[in-house]
Amino acid sequence: MPAALGVMISHKSADLLDRDYVHRLASLLEEEECESVWVGDHPALGNDADGRTFPAPLEWLTLVAAYSTSIKLGTAVLVLPYQHPIVLAKRIATLDRLSNGRVIVGVGLGSNEREAESLDVDLSRRAGLTTESIEVMRAIWTAGHRASFDGRFFTFHNVDPTPRPVQSLGPPITIGGDSLAAARRAGRLGHGLIPLGCEPERIQRLIDVARIEAVHGGWDTSLIELTVQFDTDPSRLRRLLDTGASRVVLSAPVSGDLGELRDAVQVAKELLTRVR
Repeated sequence: MPAALGVMISHKSADLLDRDYVHRLASLLEEEECESVWVGDHPALGNDADGRTFPAPLEWLTLVAAYSTSIKLGTAVLVLPYQHPIVLAKRIATLDRLSNGRVIVGVGLGSNEREAESLDVDLSRRAGLTTESIEVMRAIWTAGHRASFDGRFFTFHNVDPTPRPVQSLGPPITIGGDSLAAARRAGRLGHGLIPLGCEPERIQRLIDVARIEAVHGGWDTSLIELTVQFDTDPSRLRRLLDTGASRVVLSAPVSGDLGELRDAVQVAKELLTRVR
């Protein structure tokens, strides 16, 4: 199956929180038949924000959902140690319901020490927190009348799991990162891997590790989606696609200008057609 085209928004766009802009952005992406839109997550940046704006990703995607009917709604990535997984599971399920099952949950561990300190998060525990958070969210999404969980970081009993997501096992969870640990986590716990910005050879190594881990865990390896970053160089793009990528993500122009974005999307679509 040909790789789908997604778009990562520009967090430097001055119009990112303008309702009309978001409406026009959603319309443009659907007109151009893009598969997905992606937004990042940094809730507590300091001076290192560097002119970027990071809206609360699920709330921002809810507005995109209201102005669209088919485009998938992705996070790249939600930093799981920064949020309680029960609350996050319900927020994600709400968006999945309101969008009729269009959510893709890209998640990561977080690495910004100042941001973690502001949120009172111990980064030395981030791997364990991330793993257990995924398990908690799945427990909420797939529970019967009540959800319970006993873990190292989270323990709860008889929690109301509603609202339930449209996607029966919950929205797909795809793991961000370029480490072997991220690849193993993707194979063991996730539905995909997002190693944006990596060399094709490294990506091939990572997806191979993820699929081996999935086999060991009894997962269907065909369910593991690989999302890579779009490249304008035809040779490199072909090598990226040869890794088995199911999706390529184009970074929107820094300015966020929608005319420039439409041009970039059309160029990307033409190039993808040529190198497939």
